[in-house]
Parts: sequence; structure tokens; C-alpha cells
Amino acid sequence: MGPMWTDALRQGKDGIFMDLDVNPGSKRLGIRGYELWRKRITVDLRAKPQEGEANAELVRYLAKLLGLPSGQIIISSGHTSGHKRVLVKGLDMAALKDKLRNAIGPE
Repeated sequence: MGPMWTDALRQGKDGIFMDLDVNPGSKRLGIRGYELWRKRITVDLRAKPQEGEANAELVRYLAKLLGLPSGQIIISSGHTSGHKRVLVKGLDMAALKDKLRNAIGPE
């Protein structure tokens, strides 16, 4: 049995929280995988971590990946850190897992 990336997801009152490790300034944009020890989904971003550019790219990327308006992706903590918690509104847990499965792989 592989790592359970679903451990990075938590149901909240207003949506689902995703715990992420973000790598700004990467050569590619996308989900790299799952960090088992930290229980975080790893996301590579092309934008540099300055003036909110990486955060903005993260929100745009997740909105496109999940098929949601960018206003439904909210960085709830870690604005200036590589460790971020993102609130996803408008999807239930089953739908979110389905969309992430395509990018990460089976849980």
C-alpha cells in the first residue's frame, strides 16, 4: 500500500483544507507527489516567491486543476511559507479526491 495522500485533506466547516508543500521557482508547474512524513501534497510552481506571485500562481493552478473559480481557492495559512494550508470551497470530499487522483495517482 502506497502513501495515503488523502491524509493531506481535512473537511472543514466551509470547505476542504489541503496541506501543501510548495516549491516556488521550479522549472515546471504541477503536483509533484506526496510527502509522506509531513502529510503534505507537493506542488511545484514556476513563479518566484515575491510580491505574492507564487501564491497567485498556486491559486490559479489549483482552480484550473479542480475546475473551480479562483475565488473558491483560499490560502488560509502559510502565505509567506512553503508550508501552506489551502481552503477549497465548492467541492465535496469525493469530488476533490477524484480530481486530485488524476494529478497525484491512486490513494
